[in-house]
Amino acid sequence: MLLRRFMQHINQQNWFAVFLDFFIVVFGIWLAFQISEWADDLDRRAELDEQLVALSDDLSENIGRLLEHQQYTEGKLTEIDELRSILSGSKAEADMQRLDFLMADVFSVLKFQVQIAAYETLLSSGNLLYLNGTLVRSELNAWQEDLALLKEGETVLMNVRDQVLLPYAIEEYSFAAAIEQTDHVRSGMQKSRLRNDFDSLQRSRKIDNMQAVQLATRSTVHRRIGKLLESTRAAKTAIDDFLKHN
Repeated sequence: MLLRRFMQHINQQNWFAVFLDFFIVVFGIWLAFQISEWADDLDRRAELDEQLVALSDDLSENIGRLLEHQQYTEGKLTEIDELRSILSGSKAEADMQRLDFLMADVFSVLKFQVQIAAYETLLSSGNLLYLNGTLVRSELNAWQEDLALLKEGETVLMNVRDQVLLPYAIEEYSFAAAIEQTDHVRSGMQKSRLRNDFDSLQRSRKIDNMQAVQLATRSTVHRRIGKLLESTRAAKTAIDDFLKHN
């Protein structure tokens, strides 16, 4: 219908009508694109909001996990200090069962388990790009960097345990006697015939060095947990404010 009228106006050389018909067609196409883009923006914003709500929930979960992990790490630092105190004292005052327990326990490593499902969904959808230039993007970048630093520190702890402690324990230390003092061994099982000697442990440069490395590394991890806790809270606050005001 419109095309027939358009051709008729050309044949009649009614240029104003031709221009008007052309304008109507172009405007109609432009308007259709605008409506489609507007609808896409609404869908994208609804999806983004849904992903940010899920991410805010995940960050809340991570805050709770970090607080627990912080307490766990503080406990390890306290155990290292207690172990060093026992080995700095006299043999007569030493509680060998407690010493064995601490030798086994201070080198145990519990890595932080982060909840990142919502963040990975945000990344894979490409919607993170829509947050460029916002405080949310800046705070999420800081959170991701702090998380990477914590993982790096805990990897060092694992390496110290696997590459330093375990070879030493197998060759020079009755690790069985130490493990018996923890809850890793079922009660009533046959005890190891090998016992650890206080004097040799007290004189061991390796034992002292391993404690020093543990103290330094766990202190670094403890600081990084605190830093990650701050950036997690900041990221959650930025997301909640964005959802409230945008």
